Amino acid sequence: GICNANVTDYEQEPEACSCDPNDKLVAPKGCGENGNIDFDIPLKYLIRFENTGVGAAHNIVIRDVLDLDLDINSFELLGSSHPVSTIQFFPNNVIFITFEGIELPPFTTSPEHNKGFVKFLIKPVINLPEGTKIINKAEIYFDTNPPVLTNTTLHTYRAKPYPYPSFVYESICTNPKIF
Repeated sequence: GICNANVTDYEQEPEACSCDPNDKLVAPKGCGENGNIDFDIPLKYLIRFENTGVGAAHNIVIRDVLDLDLDINSFELLGSSHPVSTIQFFPNNVIFITFEGIELPPFTTSPEHNKGFVKFLIKPVINLPEGTKIINKAEIYFDTNPPVLTNTTLHTYRAKPYPYPSFVYESICTNPKIF
C-alpha cells in the first residue's frame, strides 16, 4: 500500500502507560518497522523526561548523539517544558541541552509536576542514498546521577516509502495521542 505516514501522524505519540517515562519519540512515524519516509522530510524529535527518584532534580542535561546523516546546522528548537539554559553543539552531531535550576519534584511528591520535555526539528543532509537509515537515542542526566538511556528511534529514507512487509507485534503503548 501507499505510505501516508509523512503527513497524518506527524503529531502523534504513544499514550502514557507502564512504559519507561524517559523516552525519545520521532515524527513522522513512517511506514513499516523501519519507519520508511520520503527523502528530504525533516524529523521532529520529542525527548520526555520524568523524575522517578526520591528527591528533587535540580539540573537536567540531555546528551543526544544525532545520526551523522542529519544536518546539525538545520537544528531548530520547537519547544520545551522548562526554560532551556544552554544548547551546545559538538563535533559528530553531539548536542547537549541543559535545564539548570528547574527543581523537578519526585513522582512521590508531585506526580503532575515531575515531568519535562524538549522538542526539536532537524533535516537530513542533502542527497542521501536510497535506504539511508537514521538511528538515534539520547541520554538523560538528572543532576550527578548516571544517565538514563532512551529508546532507539529508526527511520529509513526511501524514494517510495511503502510499508515493506514484515512481522510486527503490537505494544501496549501504541495508542496515538496528539501532543
